[in-house]
Amino acid sequence: MKKKLAPILSTGTYFIASLLVLTLSNARLDAQPEDEPIIVESSTIQVQQERFEYSYNEVATSESQWTGIAITQETSRIFVTFPRWSANVPISVGEVKDGAVVPYPNEEWNNWQPGKDPRMHWICAQSVYMDALDRMWVLDTAAPRPQRTIVERGAKLVLLDPTTNEVVKVYLLGPEVVLPDTYMADVRVDVKNNFAYITDAGSTGAIISLNLKTGEAHRFLNDHYSTSSEGLVLIVQGIPFTRDRLAPIVNVDGIAYDSLNDLIYYQSLTGRTMYRIPAATLRNFGLMPDKVAETVQRVGAGGASDGLFFGPDEKIYITAVEFNAILRMSPNGQVEKVVQALPLMWPNSFTLSSTGVLYFTTSRLNQGGVPSAPYAIYKIDLIQ
Repeated sequence: MKKKLAPILSTGTYFIASLLVLTLSNARLDAQPEDEPIIVESSTIQVQQERFEYSYNEVATSESQWTGIAITQETSRIFVTFPRWSANVPISVGEVKDGAVVPYPNEEWNNWQPGKDPRMHWICAQSVYMDALDRMWVLDTAAPRPQRTIVERGAKLVLLDPTTNEVVKVYLLGPEVVLPDTYMADVRVDVKNNFAYITDAGSTGAIISLNLKTGEAHRFLNDHYSTSSEGLVLIVQGIPFTRDRLAPIVNVDGIAYDSLNDLIYYQSLTGRTMYRIPAATLRNFGLMPDKVAETVQRVGAGGASDGLFFGPDEKIYITAVEFNAILRMSPNGQVEKVVQALPLMWPNSFTLSSTGVLYFTTSRLNQGGVPSAPYAIYKIDLIQ
């Protein structure tokens, strides 16, 4: 059953002809006494209003907080990840079957405890991705909460074969690319050139490039402005997103790969500006940092996002966490609204089926560990 769209609830949202103007609020917490209100400053982005909004359908729900999602092209099997952000994470990587989630590829991989081989267990599985060859990749940042300390020999990118449900290869990521404060957020795989591109949303933003043939990895744009937080306090449902009155600083998070033009799109979570860089730059490990920086291009401002996806229409889809919405941006920077509704709270990650159906998770990060509704997977049929 298709759901009707809820009214637009974002503070300061209004329509002018065919142009949707979204008011973005920047909260300043610097040197504020606890008994004084948070100061909010506003700015705007312009979003082209579509002639119609896409409808969305709920696919599955969970009482546990999921982030990543991937779907196989041939069989439409759905996989999800549950980062170990609390002590109660019984499954780290799972497959959605008949509305329930079962451990994947088996229970043992999901049964990590200190002392068990970190190379052969999920420690803090952050994202899952299905490449153009229908191969499955799981990114394990190996930094479980509350310590956020990276488990030695645990940071890895794992290749699995969904047809056999077997682990094919484990790429361990060492201290030359995984810093003590690294938090790997998302990954895209380039099957033509045999490379993986990983975002580091930790204290020092960067893009990690992994040669899947040799296993060699390199950090690019380390602490560059394009991979760094813009210092924003996100406003979700009119409430500043904070932890103990501190604004989380999350560097480059979302990433999308345009295989047609060999471009990587990316942006920080606590930022609203999207950038791109030729993927060829990220495959040249000998390139000096200043030369790498020269190839960075600003695309446009599309709002804070936890996940990006390059769609079949050659537009970049954006999980607009401040607006309970999905937006999309053209390569020239023009932003369109796809759908917006209250249940789409903190949309997180995307995946696309072979029939043009876009799936995404909601993680409700703004509600901490006490969500007002279950975490969900929704889908939008892009072929209308």
